[in-house]
Amino acid sequence: MFAADQNGAYRSKVERGRAKASGMQAGEPDLRLYFPKEIIRHIEVKAKQGSRSANQKKRHANFRKLGHKVITIKADTPRAAITVMTPIVMDWLAEFGFTLPQPQIDEIAFKGLDRKKRVARK
Repeated sequence: MFAADQNGAYRSKVERGRAKASGMQAGEPDLRLYFPKEIIRHIEVKAKQGSRSANQKKRHANFRKLGHKVITIKADTPRAAITVMTPIVMDWLAEFGFTLPQPQIDEIAFKGLDRKKRVARK
């Protein structure tokens, strides 16, 4: 099972207040994967030239202190990120006895994702 959040999405001041009140924390990794025996693995995705914020470094360190694995993947495009992420997740699944065929990434899933699109933040 996995989950992702929208920490990186643009929010108005009111929406940021609501998100914070609901428990959203700065620095949360982009993707969480839940495994048997109460094990959680985290993946942070950054642009090739990007770096983690101070909040991310602190939060990721706290997860590691709790025994969780946190990895950061750097990629130029969503396709590149998925290409790097897939074998890592497959290895994690194998650790718990899950054997799945290597996924065939559908080209339709990438339609429009390879374009670099930046959204201005206020």
